[in-house]
Amino acid sequence: MVKDRRVTPVKFDLHESVEEMRQAIGDVDAIYFTAESVAKDLLQTDAFGAVKLMQAAAKNGIKRFVMLSALFSREPTRWRQLVLIYLASFGFLHRQY
Repeated sequence: MVKDRRVTPVKFDLHESVEEMRQAIGDVDAIYFTAESVAKDLLQTDAFGAVKLMQAAAKNGIKRFVMLSALFSREPTRWRQLVLIYLASFGFLHRQY
C-alpha cells in the first residue's frame, strides 16, 4: 500500500458501472491503472474495466490516465506480440469514443 499524503489509493470492482466508478474516484489529478486479471476474467478487468475507468475519468474531467502493465515483462521474445496486443486494444479504445 502506498504511504504518501499526495497519493490516495482507491480500490473498487472493475465490474461496476461507469457512474459507480465516477463516484469512487471523485476529483483527482491523475489515475494510475495498475489492475491485472492474472488471466481470470481478462476482458472484463484488463479491457472493459480499463475502458470504463477511462470513461469515468473523462466524465470527471481528469486529464491524466496512466496505465501500467507487466505483461510479458519477463519474456522479451514475446514483446513483439505485446505491441500487437497494445495496438489492437488502442484501436478498441478509440472506437469507444
